[in-house]
Amino acid sequence: MHQEQEVCTLYTNVPAIWQAMLDDCWAATETIDMEQYIFCADTIGRKFLEVFKEKARAGVRVRLLFDVVGSWSVYRDARVHDELMEAGVELRWYNRFVPLLLHRIGSVYFRNHRKLLIVDGTFGHIGGVNIRDDMHSWRETHARMQGLVVRSMARSFNTLWAKCKISIPHLVKKPKAKGVSKFEFLPNSPGRRRGYVYKAICKAIRNARTRVWITVPYFIPTLHFMYLLKQARLRGVDVRILLPEKNDLPLLGIGMHSYFGPLLRGDIGLFLYQPSVLHAKVVVCDESWATLGSLNFDNVSLRFNLEANLVTTDTQVVEQLARHFQADLAQSQALTYNLWQQRSFKHKILEKLLWPFHALL
Repeated sequence: MHQEQEVCTLYTNVPAIWQAMLDDCWAATETIDMEQYIFCADTIGRKFLEVFKEKARAGVRVRLLFDVVGSWSVYRDARVHDELMEAGVELRWYNRFVPLLLHRIGSVYFRNHRKLLIVDGTFGHIGGVNIRDDMHSWRETHARMQGLVVRSMARSFNTLWAKCKISIPHLVKKPKAKGVSKFEFLPNSPGRRRGYVYKAICKAIRNARTRVWITVPYFIPTLHFMYLLKQARLRGVDVRILLPEKNDLPLLGIGMHSYFGPLLRGDIGLFLYQPSVLHAKVVVCDESWATLGSLNFDNVSLRFNLEANLVTTDTQVVEQLARHFQADLAQSQALTYNLWQQRSFKHKILEKLLWPFHALL
């Protein structure tokens, strides 16, 4: 079967990611579809809003699917709504948030955490980046794709766009692969047997023989995932986890610290990234498998959110992601079990107090 040419361009610098997305939008001639968790109408957000409005006026179909909680500032700003409507931009909201119904878990949880941009059905952007000014210095991982995988991204967007007015949670199906590709688009959603990204990562770790390198901002894993990591280490696999020293969500930071002791006792390498907030979500297994996208290793991502990742078996892309990991390690502090045991008594108490609520973090 003929293999369509695929091009993957990786980015780690947030301003460069935003610029690549804006450039593709300005070049659009037919369609712009954006799916975003956090979108703010600040300086960078206004740049996106301007291109959306300008292109819609020029006849390009522009569809925006934003999450209500993540993009709350825009949701409650009638001026932004009016501007987009007048220009012909279509805007839909995922799981409208009802403050008076906080007793309904679906009003707070079941968020759309996916970050996608598809332009002309030809260029697809996927990763963990949001649209908000104060994230400009964060360390991210983002891919700009051309090829068959973009069609899968577009089909998934179209499906969710059609469903977003229906009651949640939405059970997003795995797009059927069409053609031969070294890249696969995988969604993750609530519902039994719908955690496609999580299952793919678990399978890759079970099959790993040389390395499992994980970069993630929030790490509150399942017990099954902890077991897989420890088993891989017992097989002689190099298991390392890169986490942020500076966490933008302190509560999650304390929650994930509860896992450091068991991981370190299991001879799993833990490293804390120093220069900035680390927000990338990447797993590299051996020399021929990797994934990147929006999925975090916490209960909110795994149990409640809609997520989207790119999985690749392209050895060149895998190696590039591995080099990113090695470069980040050079700017990170390695933890040891003895060093971790020296943390303050107050910190240990906070971890214990937060432990009963891990299922909600």
